[in-house]
Amino acid sequence: MEAAYSLSKPPTPPPPTESPSPEPPEEGCFSAKATVQLEDGSFKLMKDVGIKDKVLAVDKQGKQLFSEIVLLMDVVPDYVGEFVAIEAGGRHLHLTPAHLLFIAGSDSSSFDPVSIFAGQVKKGQYVHVVEPVNGGVEKVRIEKVCRVQDHGAYAPLT
Repeated sequence: MEAAYSLSKPPTPPPPTESPSPEPPEEGCFSAKATVQLEDGSFKLMKDVGIKDKVLAVDKQGKQLFSEIVLLMDVVPDYVGEFVAIEAGGRHLHLTPAHLLFIAGSDSSSFDPVSIFAGQVKKGQYVHVVEPVNGGVEKVRIEKVCRVQDHGAYAPLT
């Protein structure tokens, strides 16, 4: 005896319990919990920065300056996805893999950064960081690089 097959419509699946995360941002982004220093010396979470905020930056010669945010290219607070976690000199930073990061040469004392995507960063490379004690820009060895899940995607343009 052959089994009878029904061509009826399959049962409707139950609704998802939580909404899916938005698509990954195309630009490189910071996570929501990244912090920036403002011109008045205070710090602000990346999720709270806005146009006209002046944030600490470094120019092509390695000198610090405060640069005004002129555009928020990505603001995706509901994004949950893969970030590159970078640890250097006791500091931690989470960036999307497509975020550009400036890597320093290991044998040079000059400010000679090369931009690469965060997803290409490797342990043992060097980055320039601002030292809070003396305010100078110093070269620091990357101690750890791994992929983590994090939330929020923010890309301010200065």
